[in-house]
Amino acid sequence: MANITYNQLLEQMENQSNIRNISVISQIDHGKQTLIDRMLRRAGINLMDQSREEIMINKCANLSLYYQYDRQLNGTNESFILNLIDPPQIPNLCSDSILGLRISDGVLIVVDYVEGVCTQIQSTLQLIMKEKIKPVLMINKLDRAILELQQDGETIYQSLVEIIERINVILYTYQQDDMVDLLIKPEEGRVSFGSGKEGWAFTCCQFSELYASKFNTESKKLQEKFWGDNYFETETKCWKKDNNSNTGKELKRAFVAFILDPICKIVKAIMDGNIEVVKKMLNSLKIELNEEESNLVGKSLLQAVMSKWLNVADNLIQMIILHLPSPKQAQKYRTSYLYEGSQINDVAQSIRDCNPKGPLVIFISNILYVGREKSIAFGRIFSGTIKLDQKIRIMGPNFKPSSKEDMFIRQIGRVVLMTSKRIGCIESDIPCGNLIGLIGDQQMENQSNIRNISVISQIDHGKQTLIDRMLRRAGINLMDQSREEIMINKCANLSLYYQYDRQLNGTNESFILNLIDPPQIPNLCSDSILGLRISDGVLIVVDYVEGVCTQIQSTLQLIMKEKIKPVLMINKLDRAILELQQDGETIYQSLVEIIERINVILYTYQQDDMVDLLIKPEEGRVSFGSGKEGWAFTCCQFSELYASKFNTESKKLQEKFWGDNYFETETKCWKKDNNSNTGKELKRAFVAFILDPICKIVKAIMDGNIEVVKKMLNSLKIELNEEESNLVGKSLLQAVMSKWLNVADNLIQMIILHLPSPKQAQKYRTSYLYEGSQINDVAQSIRDCNPKGPLVIFISNILYVGREKSIAFGRIFSGTIKLDQKIRIMGPNFKPSSKEDMFIRQIGRVVLMTSKRIGCIESDIPCGNLIGLIGDCHMLTHSSTISDHPECHLIRSIKCYVSPVVKVSVQTKKPQDLPKLLERLRLLAQTNQMIEYSVEDSGQHFIGGRSDLDIEIALNELQTYLNGVEIIKSDPIVIYKETITSHSKVVCMAQSTQNQNDRLYAQAVPVNENLQIAIEKGLITNNYRSRANILINEYDWNKDDALKIWAFGPDDISPNILCNHSTAVEYMNEIRESMEFAWQISTKEGALCSENLRGVRVNILDCVLQADTIQRGGPQIIQTARRLYSVCELTADPRLQEPILLTEVSVPNQVTAGVYQCLSMRQGIIIEEEQIIGTQLTRIKSYLPVTQSFGFATQLRVLTQGQAYPTCQFDHWAIINSDPFELGSSTKQLVQSIRKRKGLEIQLPNQE
Repeated sequence: MANITYNQLLEQMENQSNIRNISVISQIDHGKQTLIDRMLRRAGINLMDQSREEIMINKCANLSLYYQYDRQLNGTNESFILNLIDPPQIPNLCSDSILGLRISDGVLIVVDYVEGVCTQIQSTLQLIMKEKIKPVLMINKLDRAILELQQDGETIYQSLVEIIERINVILYTYQQDDMVDLLIKPEEGRVSFGSGKEGWAFTCCQFSELYASKFNTESKKLQEKFWGDNYFETETKCWKKDNNSNTGKELKRAFVAFILDPICKIVKAIMDGNIEVVKKMLNSLKIELNEEESNLVGKSLLQAVMSKWLNVADNLIQMIILHLPSPKQAQKYRTSYLYEGSQINDVAQSIRDCNPKGPLVIFISNILYVGREKSIAFGRIFSGTIKLDQKIRIMGPNFKPSSKEDMFIRQIGRVVLMTSKRIGCIESDIPCGNLIGLIGDQQMENQSNIRNISVISQIDHGKQTLIDRMLRRAGINLMDQSREEIMINKCANLSLYYQYDRQLNGTNESFILNLIDPPQIPNLCSDSILGLRISDGVLIVVDYVEGVCTQIQSTLQLIMKEKIKPVLMINKLDRAILELQQDGETIYQSLVEIIERINVILYTYQQDDMVDLLIKPEEGRVSFGSGKEGWAFTCCQFSELYASKFNTESKKLQEKFWGDNYFETETKCWKKDNNSNTGKELKRAFVAFILDPICKIVKAIMDGNIEVVKKMLNSLKIELNEEESNLVGKSLLQAVMSKWLNVADNLIQMIILHLPSPKQAQKYRTSYLYEGSQINDVAQSIRDCNPKGPLVIFISNILYVGREKSIAFGRIFSGTIKLDQKIRIMGPNFKPSSKEDMFIRQIGRVVLMTSKRIGCIESDIPCGNLIGLIGDCHMLTHSSTISDHPECHLIRSIKCYVSPVVKVSVQTKKPQDLPKLLERLRLLAQTNQMIEYSVEDSGQHFIGGRSDLDIEIALNELQTYLNGVEIIKSDPIVIYKETITSHSKVVCMAQSTQNQNDRLYAQAVPVNENLQIAIEKGLITNNYRSRANILINEYDWNKDDALKIWAFGPDDISPNILCNHSTAVEYMNEIRESMEFAWQISTKEGALCSENLRGVRVNILDCVLQADTIQRGGPQIIQTARRLYSVCELTADPRLQEPILLTEVSVPNQVTAGVYQCLSMRQGIIIEEEQIIGTQLTRIKSYLPVTQSFGFATQLRVLTQGQAYPTCQFDHWAIINSDPFELGSSTKQLVQSIRKRKGLEIQLPNQE
């Protein structure tokens, strides 16, 4: 393709009929990028020749490509401009490819022949129909069907039909009324089949032109025969609609006989090396190979031949030109959707006509930042003509015609086009229908020096000590704080200021570390995760002796789900040296085990769109030390110390300081095994150069060996003042080690170097965090951490500072917060379709938590930072989202996926204090997501939690809020679930008590336990197609059953399923709402004792309903359905499920008998027991019923002489294998006691 000048290109821009604005969408690995590369090469662009800057431009720009094509088939080429809106360097994920759909008129859908139509493509097709964009289809990787799968022509055809029909079903479902027929029909040439990798593709039109002379007919008539049930009988030269010939011979369909068979024949001949057949076919096809091509074999020859015969780029360009609309055609039917103003004014009419003489209207779809103050805004001209120095109005997404908010008046500066492999500035006017780039100013804050981090740890692993060290390094001493300041620290996110020489050039940079895990909260894992939503990185603290505990493992799963990058601190290493007296190799092996256990969890739950998150000590992402003694180190730190000694770069050396690397001093060589040339056993580098020096100075100080200590201090250039020189023992150890390997400096360095800034993290976290569309302005602004975008704030924590006032602490994910800014406060129950749980207010006072005080600020604060908002406690709630954009959705809230398993009732001693209690219970439920507040029919108020410890913490908080009001609490009550263990013994029937004529029939079936867990974890989506695929593929559900789910219950999120198995029943859809409502009630209050149901599926089989609407109204159906569901449960062997805790305890070996005794007395089951390597400790894991857990920790400490402290967390529900209807059974007694407590009739309902 000849190069084209800008003047030639500008001339073509005047001809709107020959412009095509297209996007390309595909599932990852379906070959989109290969096809785009082929088209770019056809236009003279080779990505392999581009520089880093050019690739960066291509990543954000919309490429204008120039082609020539003989559309009229009269020997005269016309010039066309194809604006490729999907940038060539963006990964071919559907979610990324759809960014440019708004300025596209057509779309090329790429589908892998083998994998077919995937979920992402299906959801994107819905958006394409909404945007009124015309599609064409490329079914790629057809070569695999021929060569790899060895399929015959008919099998290939049927697979192609299935792909096309699946796409057409979606197009038909979502196609809008004012559009032409968009169904993809191969006989019209709107489907291309081929292989982008091998460089060939074809359409039915292409082959109809080849065969037209042979059949002596017009190609348009012939192309209709090349798809569908069309068969040609050579004997009679007639077309038939069935495959039976007059002679009884089975005919091949035309698509197979005249298209697939010739392609398969030449492909197999080339791959089999059958040169004679190849030459014969090349002659008949009039394909000439040059000398170099003639010497090729195999796939190289295949590519050369097929790209000359059926060139994929030419094929796609032909299909795009012929079957996708020009801007002038597309804007006629797209304007009604695109333009928000009146459809009858001059602007709308000009857009509809794509009038270059009308008002100027440009839509900006993408931004490329090319400097701190400059940007290129890429977009499309929908109306008018752009001119240099033209006065324009820039209207942001929040602009409203009634105000001047988010609107600027400027002049057009430089205008650019992206062609070939460079950006070119142009001076002439550009009419509508074209894509352009505008160069303008961009004021940006530097967000690269902000780190938002949480700290997680098992209790007593030393997290609080490490946090205290970091706070002191920032000038904060918790011991000096008042009661009010400590209360603030309990809820606030501390912003800490540090300076660090990141570039190692002698110049310190300023960094802000927002410590989201508040310093005064107890270091329980369940509390630490409260701040994970607004964190980008996490510091994991693990005790060297106890290792990775169960709570840390479960929290790591949440960290991976939240897409948070971790670093690790292995604490209490001093115990290995002083208490356990371990040698260097033993310490190293214990460290390896801890790191590997964490990496296994990270690898298992890491998401595909994140970088490698495995923790590697050789990269400096693991710190080893002692928070109590004030020292810590990384491999990077020691590599910098030894770099001059080894005369090498520190980066190369740090890789040697972990793993199987040994240094032989005699030969000064590195080895991978520990055998030296002299036969002497070598020490690994981590032990010889890091652990041994540390152990030597630690033992010398503790042994009082002053001469060795002084010698080592001199070599390390550590100077002690007079007071420090007089210290001995651990005091001297802390003074020396904190000067040599300061723990705070070490952790700060690791956090700055290895945890991401907000701008880095939000690029990959937005897809999970933001619940709205991923392609609108809000999502893009969050993804870019854009301070000029729409304001989006997420509230993670609330501090109540008065009866009506609170401080809401949160993070700005997008935009800039300004005083008196008008905002929308959207609570966690907000839905875009309604205004429920939404308030419109103005920004009042904004605060930051620095040092040991809250400070009000007057200036604007950009995104990436943490702030506090002072406001009304009734509006600012936990997990709220704040925005100034009218179409902003919620930032996903962190939810506790485990239902409460224990609860206590609370009431005030004085009746007049009840209103205050109710208000504080409501606020407590908002601030503490580990508890649940509920009111039973008896009028009792309950606090539920996952353990008695959660309840105890909640009650302490409640007592603090009530400020002296006396409350009465009950003993802990265990929460049970009702379930079934078999199918209903009979088909159950319930009839209306009012008219006796409405009858409902159903049967209960147990739900698979794994499916129950998946539903509770939120893994079963609300999209019925996706949900059906999961149920069919993973849980062996029948397809019909999977598509007939009506509801889950209770609250639409629990593992009870209502299915409609009826067939051709009248009025079924009319009563659906009533049936579902009854299902929510019945699953919340089971038939046995009004506990929640779990694991019950009810299939509605049939119904007989009155024709009169009044006779089948809501009251009749709801009551009848409730009785039906109860009978289904009672006839399916109902049972109770009790909650089971997973307990873990690490104890000295000599007191393990006390653990066994305690568990035996409480019906515990030991599931795992292991010796902790290098210690005298045993780790014991067990299952413990919640009913037996009250007082468990106290009894365990008594039986182990105070040397054991257990950790407990909910693990699963277990069926109590006892019939509640059996006389004298323990379950029957339990059910009756629950019924009595709830005020129900003690006698169980009849099973008959």
